[in-house]
Amino acid sequence: MNSLKDELEKSGWFLNEEGISQIADTLECDIEALTVQQIIAEALNTDLRHISSGSLPRDITTKSHVSSPLVLQILSITNLSTPQQNQSNFPRLLQIEFTDGKKKVKGFEMLGEVEGITLNTPPGIKVSVQKNIVIRDNFLLLGPGMLKILGGEVDELTKEWKAGKQFINRSHKGAKKTGNTSTQEDGPPPFVPFKVKSTNRPPLTNVSPNNNDSNNLGPRQQSLQQQQSQQSGRGGSRGGRGDGGSRGRGGNGGRDENEDCNISYANDRTLLQTTKVMNTQWDRLKI
Repeated sequence: MNSLKDELEKSGWFLNEEGISQIADTLECDIEALTVQQIIAEALNTDLRHISSGSLPRDITTKSHVSSPLVLQILSITNLSTPQQNQSNFPRLLQIEFTDGKKKVKGFEMLGEVEGITLNTPPGIKVSVQKNIVIRDNFLLLGPGMLKILGGEVDELTKEWKAGKQFINRSHKGAKKTGNTSTQEDGPPPFVPFKVKSTNRPPLTNVSPNNNDSNNLGPRQQSLQQQQSQQSGRGGSRGGRGDGGSRGRGGNGGRDENEDCNISYANDRTLLQTTKVMNTQWDRLKI
């Protein structure tokens, strides 16, 4: 048994006696008949937490680096550069959670991408440390050439991982069908183009400043025109009384007042026409 353990540790496998016995029972053979290759082949498909004695210290800060050879098992992979509910491989900054069977430790791709590991790598995969990995603030600083994929498949971990991915995919499909964008973690809401409502306004009638047609005037202008006509009539009657001599100023005074009314009427008429043109220009500007 001790010789088997020593041979396994040289390859980075730190298995306890119970784990080796479990592998022997699975293979239905005696421990003395087991070879290192047989144990490793079976250990690849077994959860290290059930068979390993562990090699990492409880307080990982007491070490400056993780030395090779050492076999670790992947527990989870997260891309920190993408939303938690919408994981994708690009842009990439992976956080990988490992275990040696007894202790969990997280590593980050701070020095570059780790070959052979993506978001599609299932948990339970075994990796071998190829060169020393620096420990900084309880985390492993990962980079190229540090890990080698050994393979393996742990059924219970793989099934749980696939079920979780299917649940997330169904949730995303359901949100797309219902148009539910209430959760901020799903990303920004879709862009909705701005629609300009068309206003079907009747065409403007060309109005000339010299047009005397009262039908083109608005109600307010027509009312002002009627008031001016009434004032003009009263001015004429006053002029008549002046011609009869009933008043002290006489007919000349009446004619002067009538002329003043005509001039005032002409000015008001011009003001109305100017106002009408300005209103027309203002309506065009609003369109």
